[in-house]
Amino acid sequence: MWQFIAPGDPSDGIVAAWLMDGVNMVTSTPLNPNWPGDVHWRIVATADYNRDGYTDIIWQYQNPGGSGDGTPAVWFMNGINLSSAQLLNPSNSGIGWTVVAPK
Repeated sequence: MWQFIAPGDPSDGIVAAWLMDGVNMVTSTPLNPNWPGDVHWRIVATADYNRDGYTDIIWQYQNPGGSGDGTPAVWFMNGINLSSAQLLNPSNSGIGWTVVAPK
């Protein structure tokens, strides 16, 4: 899982997956959708959170010095396609808190 991060660049936040065969990339493909809708949403963890066999994405709203409050959300994926999305509960960890998890 890759996220392009270059503040001020129009591509900031775009997400793609590398489909791998061992240590070799087979193909690179954008996710559907390929952007979280706001440049301040950042991928902070991935795993199969709903146990359906697909890797899901944990996002956190990060806007240092701005109005970002650390809100976490999950994208439940079906391969490279978004199946559903929701805020985590509790939905606000507070300013200054960042998710730290295996990626």
